[in-house]
Amino acid sequence: MDKYNANAIKELKEFFIDTLKDYEGEPILLKEMDPKLLKEIIFEHVSPEAVKALMLEVVNSLSSSKTNALPEYNIVGHYYCGNTWENLKRKIDLSNVSFDNVDVELVDFTGTKGVKLNPQKVYDKSLYGAKLNGVEIIGNIDGVETHLTDFSGAKLKEMSSISEIDDIKKYVKSFVSNSK
Repeated sequence: MDKYNANAIKELKEFFIDTLKDYEGEPILLKEMDPKLLKEIIFEHVSPEAVKALMLEVVNSLSSSKTNALPEYNIVGHYYCGNTWENLKRKIDLSNVSFDNVDVELVDFTGTKGVKLNPQKVYDKSLYGAKLNGVEIIGNIDGVETHLTDFSGAKLKEMSSISEIDDIKKYVKSFVSNSK
């Protein structure tokens, strides 16, 4: 965010968590708020520099010779669902929040409102282990990691896009296993 520095984002995260900690009503739709700012508040950001530093740490831990250089990769930053997400996910209507480039692996969306996911645009094209109850899937899942994904309660816009046999089987099994 160009207008908001890291300290301002941190202050707003703390404000939202503190102000809404005891809130029990319907999720609040913040339609007048800048969606990009709301994304910065709700999710944690991982910069490309942090990704590169972590990769260097892993490479150096596995090698006897230390290095400060990595092969040329297109290293991109991304977002993930951290502490702020856990505190706010059922208190804020997420209709205005983009999940593009957000890591949603192992995220439980149960009880959230307004979540729309395009599987082609989430971080690493992965829904691995996510519980998508109540989520509206607005893109296809072709080529998306769906291992251990629970689709029960999800709304699929492009049902015909489930083209791989294994994906169809997982989708159907998710309903059967959750109805027992």
